[in-house]
Amino acid sequence: MKNLFYVLGLVALVSCVSALAQEEIFRTQGHPREDIMARENMAVKSRQVVRDNYDPNFISFNQIKYWVGSGKDSAAVVIDWYLDGSETYVWGYLFDGQSTGIELLYTLAAEDPRFYMLVYAETEYGSAIGGMGVNPSSTGRKCITKTGYTPQCAGESGIISLGSYDFDGWSAITAGAYWSGGWMNGYWSYHTRNNSTSDFEYSQVGASSRIILPGSWDAWGYQEGWESWVGMLPRLPYVAIPQP
Repeated sequence: MKNLFYVLGLVALVSCVSALAQEEIFRTQGHPREDIMARENMAVKSRQVVRDNYDPNFISFNQIKYWVGSGKDSAAVVIDWYLDGSETYVWGYLFDGQSTGIELLYTLAAEDPRFYMLVYAETEYGSAIGGMGVNPSSTGRKCITKTGYTPQCAGESGIISLGSYDFDGWSAITAGAYWSGGWMNGYWSYHTRNNSTSDFEYSQVGASSRIILPGSWDAWGYQEGWESWVGMLPRLPYVAIPQP
């Protein structure tokens, strides 16, 4: 009997350790980042979300000026490039029933002629968002460049696709465009909430697995470097982007 209790206790201990290990894996948009954990000693990094005088009622759906998609249900997305002088933009998203975070972004990229993304879609964890850009002036090419590489431009879909996580080092060709991107030197952090009264939480899943429900909010903030493993919430004030 003692041996049985010993075995059961050992199994329980191993299960607990395994569960804790799973919780302690740092993830970027749901993608495990053991590479960054080893390089950056993530154990000493902050686990507190940077809220920048966060107000959960920063903007209402009634204040959103530009909506993409179609349907009777609504959600919203807020994006902050964390550049000097850049504004934090909010878009509305229309759909029926439920959607996903990646469907929201793909719809935004296809319908707003100012917005474009750098994506690695073919991964076991779903699409990785490596870069986002917007031309605030509504004009200009949706293209990016990198030393030693052929410039890449988004077509009508607004998507620039890569076959790897090679997101670092790209920059926008159009002067005045907001562009932030990276995977090893920084990353797009992803926060979600399912209504307008709760706080945003750092998402442990990527946009492909995120279920969008009526009233949902998605938030993307670019974090340069690795000071935190829970990312950056978009900064206030949040601006309802106008029609193109």
